[in-house]
Amino acid sequence: MQTMIFDIDLAGHHMEYLHHIYAGALRNKEEKYIFYLPLEFQDKKRLYEWESSDNVEFRYFSQQEIHTCTCSNIYLNAWRTSILLKKKVAETKCDRVLLISFVELMLFIVLLLPSKVRVSGIIYRIYLYDWQKMGLLRRLLEWVRYKSAVGSKCIERLLVLNDSCSVNMLNEIYSTDKFRLLADPVPNVDFSRLKNLREELNIPANDKIYLHFGGLSRRKGTLDILNAIAISNIEEMQSRTFVIAGKVYDEIKPDFQSLLIQARRNTNVLVFDRFCTYEYLYDLCFTADVILIPYHLTNLSSGLLGYASLFHKPVIGPSEGLIGQLIRSFGLGITISHICSEELLKAITYDYYPTVDSSYAENNTTDKFINTLLDVENKHNTD
Repeated sequence: MQTMIFDIDLAGHHMEYLHHIYAGALRNKEEKYIFYLPLEFQDKKRLYEWESSDNVEFRYFSQQEIHTCTCSNIYLNAWRTSILLKKKVAETKCDRVLLISFVELMLFIVLLLPSKVRVSGIIYRIYLYDWQKMGLLRRLLEWVRYKSAVGSKCIERLLVLNDSCSVNMLNEIYSTDKFRLLADPVPNVDFSRLKNLREELNIPANDKIYLHFGGLSRRKGTLDILNAIAISNIEEMQSRTFVIAGKVYDEIKPDFQSLLIQARRNTNVLVFDRFCTYEYLYDLCFTADVILIPYHLTNLSSGLLGYASLFHKPVIGPSEGLIGQLIRSFGLGITISHICSEELLKAITYDYYPTVDSSYAENNTTDKFINTLLDVENKHNTD
């Protein structure tokens, strides 16, 4: 059996997911795994350890292939990526394909790939949350996309990230069992090696630390956080420090810098505008008191919820969508009905947060993620 892991975009959590899959491949020596990835992976892979193994091979797309699949038209991108996938399936002669991003390619894969190849992939964002806001044409497109995937012989499993309700609804709507729940993996952290950074960062002992980290963008609520601090007064911000860590997206840099100047008039705001190592992020989570996730896009999971549960830190996040459901279901913090600076400021100064336990983290282990993606249980049953 030969499986190809196909991914043309290493943004977000993709590197983390690829490393988890790699770890799973090392445990399954009797099968061959081919990772087909962008060339930039060679630079980014230093973030993790990649033990060499005879059953794992890395291959890379050319710059031209990546360029062809990343134009401004999402449908043209999906078509070209599907053609590229077909080419790599023929080249590798693989039996199975695992797609790190699936939805955009779903319809074209059905048309292009041979039925003997078995395809599985990850679905991050479920259209059900947007159904009421959709026009008739968009609804029709989503229905055709999913219906064709469910009916296709080559589509083996549709793996929905961390959304059991949507899995049940989709299986019922399309009269299938192809939709499966995929855990949102919480990293394995060696707590004995964690370091409290309060002293190193010169944060006063009595300050409450609010942490916002990851890719810093408009949809992540980064500007809302800075504006909330900027519109506050010094008394409200007394004994509070804000730590913002991660790469600031170019689209918000001018606004970010302007709001940062205003925010720093009221309190201590530390910014690390760079890609932070996972070890450093673990230390920041260990040091922080509250994690801020005022996301505007709420109908998909967030890896930061796992960090909150793992480190027993409450979050401030949206009440809507999947993220809101998860925060409430697992008691991960407090939610805001409308993400804006005014509401966020109220939540920040509320000061009464629930005690967070590790139940969410225990429900989303890396082993669950790996076993589902690589279909370990089904293979064992077949054997």
